Amino acid sequence: MGLFDNVANNIALPKSAGAIAAIGQAKKYLPPRLGALVNTGLSVGNKLLSGDLGGAALSVLDSGLLANYFPRVDGLAALAAYWATPTPLLGGITPAEAKAIFDECSATRYAKKNLFLVEVTDLMPSSMESLVSKLTAGDGASMFNLFATEVSYSPWTITGDKVRVGSGTIDSVHSLESVDLRLTTMDDSVGTLKKWFESKAAAATKRDGCVGVPIEYLVKIRILHSFITDASNRGGYESILYMRPASIEFDLSRRDDTVQEIQMTFSQFDSFFPVA
Repeated sequence: MGLFDNVANNIALPKSAGAIAAIGQAKKYLPPRLGALVNTGLSVGNKLLSGDLGGAALSVLDSGLLANYFPRVDGLAALAAYWATPTPLLGGITPAEAKAIFDECSATRYAKKNLFLVEVTDLMPSSMESLVSKLTAGDGASMFNLFATEVSYSPWTITGDKVRVGSGTIDSVHSLESVDLRLTTMDDSVGTLKKWFESKAAAATKRDGCVGVPIEYLVKIRILHSFITDASNRGGYESILYMRPASIEFDLSRRDDTVQEIQMTFSQFDSFFPVA
């Protein structure tokens, strides 16, 4: 008969307080090793009766009963018990579950806020004979991307009202709000980006009081998240918006010897314009 059969046949759970007391008295005259065997047998029996097969197996392993048959089982038992025992330090889960969560997290490639690509394309390049022409001749996308330090925008803002229906409420969606984009960039010493923005603003609101046609002042802005080049892009999230210049802000200070940053604000032309 096998070892596990012997253990199962010799397990006798106490049925009363008298039986429990008798076992306690008997254990006084048993060697420590046999006393531990009695404790293990009672523990395993209780777990088997309650249906906890895994707990019963761990009790046998952790007790050291198999040490005589498998000399190296003590270390394996401790290791198995450690990986299968819930630990308060790990939030009440087992180390095996914690390792599975860690493996899942470490295998995820997280998006980083400092990795992004900015492209600003002029729909109607300016004819100004200045460095601004570099922006409208194809270098603009790379220059904006080179100088940009921060981009802030909310691509989806949905407004609505709460309508009362009896004692409850339902949500009534009204519209999708236009997008405002704030672009913080550096600039070169001759103010190339400042001059470019000024030319677009002048095309929108002319000095004679007239308003320009959209093609003269609209720009296409593309923001690619998590990747810094199109060649390295692997399905990154991107936004493409047709926008007009809204405002520009300068901050100068003689107390601060750092690179100047400018804040450009753009407003979406309309939500129906194609974004191809």
